[in-house]
Amino acid sequence: MIAAIVLLWLWLHLWQLLMLLVISIVIAIGLEPVVEWLQRRGVPRWAAATGTVFLLALVVVVFFWITGASLVGQAKELGARIDDFQRRIVTTTPAWILRGVRKGGSAVPDATAVAGYIILIGRYLVAGTVIAALALILTVYLLIE
Repeated sequence: MIAAIVLLWLWLHLWQLLMLLVISIVIAIGLEPVVEWLQRRGVPRWAAATGTVFLLALVVVVFFWITGASLVGQAKELGARIDDFQRRIVTTTPAWILRGVRKGGSAVPDATAVAGYIILIGRYLVAGTVIAALALILTVYLLIE
């Protein structure tokens, strides 16, 4: 019984680290044939591993940059229509959601509540970027070893 509690406590505190390790291992296994191919062609293993992971990261960044450009365009269009959009959202949102967002009994939802959600999303994006960078660094390490 105590062992189960200890394992549960460990899982709750270490699951993110374990998932990072699993993702890095999967990426390293997927990139291993490319690294070996480059190594057979005379490229040192450290350079092949680093270059392959760097190229993968570059492809992912370019993909998000290309798709992000269309998202930015859509966000600009939304910004131009924000007042109409806000009125439509307030009129179509269920009352129980509006009660949860309003402060002080005002008729319009509080902008600071929405800003708090935006800050939370920003934190998640930064944390995701850091975790992705750590996964790629660990992948390079696993490929070199």
